[in-house]
Amino acid sequence: MKSNSEHIKLYEYRTLGNKVNTVFDFIHENWRGWLRLSIYILLPVSIVASIGIVNLITTYFSGNHDSAEDIKTTMWVSTYAVMAIGFMIANTTFMALMRYYFTHDGGLDTATFTDIRKEITPMLGKMMVIAFMVFAIAIPFSMVSIFTFLFAPIVFLFYWAMVVNPLMMAPAVVAFENNRGLWDCILHAFKLCYDEFWKMMGLMIVMALLYVYSQAFVSGVWTIATILLSTYTNDSETIANAMAGGSLLYYIITVAATLIQFYAYSVVVMAIAFHYGSVSQSKEDADLESAINNFENL
Repeated sequence: MKSNSEHIKLYEYRTLGNKVNTVFDFIHENWRGWLRLSIYILLPVSIVASIGIVNLITTYFSGNHDSAEDIKTTMWVSTYAVMAIGFMIANTTFMALMRYYFTHDGGLDTATFTDIRKEITPMLGKMMVIAFMVFAIAIPFSMVSIFTFLFAPIVFLFYWAMVVNPLMMAPAVVAFENNRGLWDCILHAFKLCYDEFWKMMGLMIVMALLYVYSQAFVSGVWTIATILLSTYTNDSETIANAMAGGSLLYYIITVAATLIQFYAYSVVVMAIAFHYGSVSQSKEDADLESAINNFENL
């Protein structure tokens, strides 16, 4: 599937710097349509996720629990699960927007939510399986990293490079090569990732740094709000009372922080899509050159 866009092309060989520049060019050209079309999905997801987060945080600081360790475990598992589902939905939404942009002449300016929903529906099942694989593998590797302090950086980098990067490439294959089956998409993503291993690794490091710094300010505001909530919530308060008071503002801040976190992650999705296009074009050019050489040798 080749790009029909007259603006930014998907299938074009790019260096690391060009990929980063293309991401920001894409944002500059499409930010209005990107926000307009994705807010219908990401805002409800942020609201639902924030209800669970605020509920757990408020319960913890109010002291209405028998065991601090139990509530800590519940908070970690619940927050991890909710955010994992949220990021899966966000990833699918962003890839659907990218697919629509590159397969329709009008781009995102003329798109409607119904158009994007039609792009999301056939991808959703595959995206769920890929997301489950990423987060299911992340848990045991995280535990290994925690209990092997000396080798934690090595374990983490090995896991990231050999497993996470290819699986993060898989949604791009699902979006732009929808004729492939699930496992074919995953295997093809691994092959594409390993074909330009260091380029993918370098791009993900740059995008991870951009993602972390872009949400640092919002995370700081959210942390301050959490500390203030713990100060004004005493043992006798219930969650309902806290939500009716100062925690209402805290809930709004949590929704905004969660939403911005999803949008900050969108730069990573864009970068992966452009890397996919670059690697695919490079592979196609190499295959064409090989075919020409074989023909000349006949």
